[in-house]
Amino acid sequence: MNAHLSAVSPALTTPHKRMFGWRRIALIIGAAALLLTLGYVLLPSPTSAVAWAAPAIPERVGMLAPNTALDDARLIGVGLLHEPEDIAFGPDGLLYTGVRNGDILRAEVSGQGEPEFTVFANTGGNPLGMRFAPDGSLIVADALRGLLSFDANGEVTVLATEAAGQPLHFTNDLDIASDGTIYFSDASSRFDNVGANPVRDTMEGRPNGRLLAHDTATGETRVLLHDLYFANGVTLTQDESAVLVAELARYRITRYWLTGPQAGSSDVLIDNLPGLPDGIMSDDAGTIWASMGSPRTTTLDLMHTLPFMIDQMSKLPDDLLLAMTSGENHGLVLGISEQGEIMHALYDSQRIFNGGISNVVPHDGRLYLGTRYGRGQIGIVSQPGQ
Repeated sequence: MNAHLSAVSPALTTPHKRMFGWRRIALIIGAAALLLTLGYVLLPSPTSAVAWAAPAIPERVGMLAPNTALDDARLIGVGLLHEPEDIAFGPDGLLYTGVRNGDILRAEVSGQGEPEFTVFANTGGNPLGMRFAPDGSLIVADALRGLLSFDANGEVTVLATEAAGQPLHFTNDLDIASDGTIYFSDASSRFDNVGANPVRDTMEGRPNGRLLAHDTATGETRVLLHDLYFANGVTLTQDESAVLVAELARYRITRYWLTGPQAGSSDVLIDNLPGLPDGIMSDDAGTIWASMGSPRTTTLDLMHTLPFMIDQMSKLPDDLLLAMTSGENHGLVLGISEQGEIMHALYDSQRIFNGGISNVVPHDGRLYLGTRYGRGQIGIVSQPGQ
């Protein structure tokens, strides 16, 4: 009996030894995965997110009902212009735009053919918002270099790199009053415009932005508003009684009063927008044209309630974080009255502006649409009511 058991025991124990070997490997892999996970979680996060309960996304009915208003946009510079954020028309009648490598390009766009863009200047940084001043100089909000001025020959003068002792960290957009005062935004005091940092600032949900005013006569730069949630587009009202700033990370446009009994105070012009407001600009009739950098989604709003998850996501490499947060997109432009009522909603049903619209500039009966992501292009459509 003992001899029989002794003879068969090697055959019985070998599978058990193999099973034990696989279990040991599985345990080692599991332990390594756990340690890696714990290590990732324990890594310091670039963000310190706070929870925020966003209001319900407005239904796409009535004035917000989808349409095809942007589907027939004329597209110029397709694939050639790398992130043409904003657009300005110079005294020479040419269209000016800035691209990612620092170039400021200009072209004649009155015809129907493909315009030929030439380099006017290079900021040495990343030009975003731009407007021509009453004296003919081109004022540029450069995300990396601050507030800049270019003369007709493309020579640059640095106007401001700090305000109230705090460096300009993410100079974003601007508008210029008739007296030459430049109103501009510093999107974030914590995150610059490199890689996925704008996404991190938006996800973090903290008020890191500012609205500022630069007096070209004295060279003084003042802070008008602190604690803005990703301060983006800037525009004056038609009568210059107030300056407006888009708070992208709160889906609203805030108004700062310059004249009248409310001068020096601020309020919300319009809240709970259907997208993330980027560039804004008033036209001669008082309509405020606002580009939506991307539409609102329930996923994005849900993320704002989960700060721990946001802090973990923000550790991801830039390319991966951008890929995870970009998603499918479409163009959306709103026309808003100075009383804060939506008067126009222009949709892109064919997603020709996949990547969103970064700015909308009314000019001579047309709307010129800048783009931040996507294939690189400027769109031109007829302005409603013109």
